[in-house]
Parts: sequence; structure tokens; C-alpha cells
Amino acid sequence: MIENYLVRRFICNRRSSDLNKIFPQLYRQALGQNLEDRVDGIRKALATRGYPSDREFYESLLTSRLYGTGEKQQKAKFVLDTIECAYGHKEPVELEDLTIEHVMPQTITDWWKEHLGEDWETDHEVLLHTLGNLTLTGYNSELSNSSFPQKCNWFASSHLQLNLYFSTTMTWRKADIEKRGEMLAQACLDIWNSFGDRKADERNANSVRGRTPTTVYVLGVSSIVDSWVKVYTTTLDRIAYLEPDKFDELAIKHPNLISSEPRFRRNRQLGNGYYVELNRSAEDIYRFCRYVMDFVGLSDEDWKVDVE
Repeated sequence: MIENYLVRRFICNRRSSDLNKIFPQLYRQALGQNLEDRVDGIRKALATRGYPSDREFYESLLTSRLYGTGEKQQKAKFVLDTIECAYGHKEPVELEDLTIEHVMPQTITDWWKEHLGEDWETDHEVLLHTLGNLTLTGYNSELSNSSFPQKCNWFASSHLQLNLYFSTTMTWRKADIEKRGEMLAQACLDIWNSFGDRKADERNANSVRGRTPTTVYVLGVSSIVDSWVKVYTTTLDRIAYLEPDKFDELAIKHPNLISSEPRFRRNRQLGNGYYVELNRSAEDIYRFCRYVMDFVGLSDEDWKVDVE
């Protein structure tokens, strides 16, 4: 139960500093109770203390940058290890010496640029560290920046279920990464299943596709919206105002999405004078906004969209 709570919070980028207040309160609350009442009481208490819903957990599994340095890398490895173990191997799997491998590599090569297509820069930046692009291997240094067919040759000799997936995959582009991400996200929902409000999860079970946003919240400030384009521009306007230097960095990293000139197919000018490309799907807008929040160092709790 505690693992469930902590994993969900990590995936959803919840502030770890809050735990310093939560667990001492739980300890005091549990004192004097019998074991059954204690477990039930802790479960109910955790469910009301920043416990992510299935919807939030699933969407974060698709969009969050799980890989990082230090403790973040260790947590990402734990998630992948647990998914692998959940496949139910007949014999124990030695995971200790395995490392995290980015299928689409961290250092982009000319082969990968051509393979990913014209939006390679954005796809690489947004999807690189997401669950769908991560796996486990003992050949990390050998694989390095190899092409996808070369990596598949290595994966073919792997005994891991995580890597058997690649035996039937011919390309590794945005849609392929997202498809695998959805499969692994569903596995995570089964492993760390919700002990929260099931009715609330059911009310929020659908993705952004086919749904209309009504309100976007950025750092607690709400704005009424009626389209995903409005969510996009409102979010970027707010970030540009709060973090102008970070926004400039964002524009440099993504010249195909943000520019000082109106050179896109569909342009919209922000309050700071920059123009943004509007020719994007609801899913792309949602993912990019989540990425932007992480890029500027904000938590998933700082950005939320109400939909209907």
C-alpha cells in the first residue's frame, strides 16, 4: 500500500516534501488501533492525501519524463523492474545488473533524425524520457546511439518480456512510442491498482481525445477555455509571464513550435510577442503542456485541465 502510494506520486510528479508531514500524521493516527483497523485507516487516509486518480496516473505514465539523474533514475529503474517481474517468469530474472536503455537514443544521430521525420526535434525532446521509450538491457554501452534495426537485433537475444515487444515492431517513431507507452501504462494500472475513490476515477476515465476543456489551472490561477488551442496559449502565456528566461530557452529548443516570427501554418501571438504553432492535436497539446511544466521546474499539481 505504501509502495503503491509512493509510486503513483512519483509518476505524477508530486512534491516529495509533502511526505514529511503526511507520514508522521499517519503514525500518530495508527497508534492504539488493532491491525485490521490500522491498515484500513491508513488506506483511507492516504487516499485523501494527494493520492493520484487512475486517470492522472495513466496520463502521467504516458507524458512524464521518468528518467533522470540520481534518485529519479533509481525510481524509474524500480518501475521497469517491477513491470518485468509482473510478467510472471517461471525462473527468477536477474535485474540487478541491468540498466535503463532509451530506445530512441539520448544523443540523436542523422539516422534517427531521418527516421523520426520533420518533427524529430520536438518528438525527441518530449518523448525521450517517457515510459514508452524506456526498457532494460545489459548492453547499454554497446547499444548506445545505434539505429532501431540494430537495436532490435540486440533485443532479439534478450530474455526480458519488455524487449520481446520489439520483435514485431518495424519502426520507432512518435506513434510507436506512444503505443508501447499505453501498453505499459495499463500494466502499471494493474500492478499499482487504485485504492482511492473509484467513482471519481470512473468519472475521469477518458483521455483528452474527443473531450472539450472548460478550465485550465496554472499555479492555482484558473482561466475559462473552450478549446485545446486556448489551453495551449493560456498555459504558454502564463509560463512566459512567470518564467521569461525559461520560456526563451523553450523557444530555442523548439523553433518548430515557438518563434519570434509568424512563420507557422497556423499562428497565434502570445502576450510576450512570440508566435506559436497551432496546428496540433488535443493529445499533442496536452503532452507538450505537461512537458513545459516539467521543463520550467513545476509540479504536475501546478497544472490541471477540467474537461467535459
